[in-house]
This record gives sequence, C-alpha cells and structure tokens, in this order.
Amino acid sequence: MPTTRHHRLIYFLALAALGCPLFLPANCTYYGEQPYPMRLVVLAPWVREVAWCVTVAAIPCFLALMILAAWHRRNLGVAASLGAVFLLLPIECGYVLYRDSGAWTVEDKVLASDGRTYLLLDSSTLDRQAMAIGRLRTRNLFYKDIEVLGTARIAEKGSWAAIIAPAGKGDLQYRELYLSPSGLLLGLRHGRQCLLAFDVNRQRFIGPGEIEHLSPFALLDHDTAPSQSDLHQVMEHMRSIRPPAPGYPHRDQIEAGLQHFNPQIRDIARRLLDLYPHDLTGEPPGTRAAWAALQ
Repeated sequence: MPTTRHHRLIYFLALAALGCPLFLPANCTYYGEQPYPMRLVVLAPWVREVAWCVTVAAIPCFLALMILAAWHRRNLGVAASLGAVFLLLPIECGYVLYRDSGAWTVEDKVLASDGRTYLLLDSSTLDRQAMAIGRLRTRNLFYKDIEVLGTARIAEKGSWAAIIAPAGKGDLQYRELYLSPSGLLLGLRHGRQCLLAFDVNRQRFIGPGEIEHLSPFALLDHDTAPSQSDLHQVMEHMRSIRPPAPGYPHRDQIEAGLQHFNPQIRDIARRLLDLYPHDLTGEPPGTRAAWAALQ
C-alpha cells in the first residue's frame, strides 16, 4: 500500500474508479413466469459513459502511483501490487463487454391513446437478435423502469408480417415503433417487417406466429396515401415465394382491403390479389379464426 495518507486516498479512489463498470450493468432484468423478462431497468446512456470516463481517468493515477512507489526500493512490493491491479484492467474490460453484450436498448417510443408511453427495445449479440415492446413504468435522470409486454426473436426464417407504411415516412431506421389508427403498436425492422405488435385497446400482445395474420394495411387510414416503395417491396416479396410463408399477406387480409374506405387501398388490394397464386383458393386451417381474433 502507499505509505502516505494522501497516497492511500488516491490509491483507493483509483481502485474504485477502475471498478466502476463492474457495478453498473447496462440493464437489470427481473424475470417473471413468462419466457420473456417482465421488468427491465435500463440505465441512461450518460451514466455508463461517465463510468467509463472515470475508469479511463483512473489509469494515469495508477501509473503515477506505480512510478512513485518504484522510485524508492522499499516500495517495490507496492509497485508490484499496483502493477498487478493495472494488468487486471483488460480482464475487467473483457468481462464487462461480454456481460453487456446483448443488453436491451431503447430504440423508439410512442405515446399511445391511453396516455402511456410504449417503447421498442432491441437486444443484439453475434448469434442472437430480439425485439420487445415495453411500457414505461417510471423514469428519472439515471434509469428507465420498463414493463416488458412481449418479445420476438429475429431469425432468418422467422415469423413476420409485411407492412405498408404511409407515404412520406422515408427509409426505416434500425428499429421503429408505429401506432396504427386502430390502436395497434407495431414493432418494425428493416424492410417494414413487423415482428411483434401490441393492441393498446385490448391490452393484448401479438407475437410470433400470430403476427403473420396482421393486415399489410394496418397503418393506413381512410385518407392516408401508401408508401410506393413499401408497396413495391411487398409485391416483390409475393412474386418471389409461395404462400403460406412469413411476410406473405393472407388472402383474407387482402380481400378485406377491397372494402376499405380508402380508394388507394382498394386499388392496392386488387393488385395484390392478382399476384396471389391462382391454384390456391383458400388459406391454411385456422387462418380465418386467427384473423378474426385480430379485428
């Protein structure tokens, strides 16, 4: 240990600073009976940034203490102990990066008709990606306390629904949360792929499997112009595969568009029906019941 009181103080402060990231995980997860986390506490980004800045600032302090201790022969042991702690820093960084890989981050938020704030969450690692819809419980300067309503894992052949967004939305960002005119919250990823949804009016989560019965016109109102780029993507996807398949609109959904108040949607529905394979006159078993449950 350093021999003077001031050195001891600097030593302990530097040691505490180096350990800051160990005690500040990106988020804390509280699991319930469901297979997804029921509560999530996400630290504000600035808290983590400050912790790492403090750690970086502590490195020169340790170097200075090592040099001062080594200056006198009788303190070589102290210098060795300080050096050992300093060498543990890469191990600490590796552990923290591994622990926080896949941490949940807030990608988007929407204020719904019930006056509550809903969040789109994302978790990504090298071998796993997932999205979640959560409802904000409390927030302050340091963290957000979130109630997780449901999750969906992102897979190459996973379950998703193709969505046509209103015109003028521009290119989709990494992850976005949309609120439909009927009160559905839609969690979208690139290509307007909807992986999960939440019905605010019924307080009901719609996840993998069931999400495929969602209408591609869910975000369009009676006077909303559809995005032509999104329409092109849906049509190209329908030409490239045969139903039933993820992202392929069900026939009931397309036919429902023929009765829509919006004439542009009626026209799109006719164009999509023309792409539907003529040798398929029906839907897989259970499709009508599943679609009716979403109405």
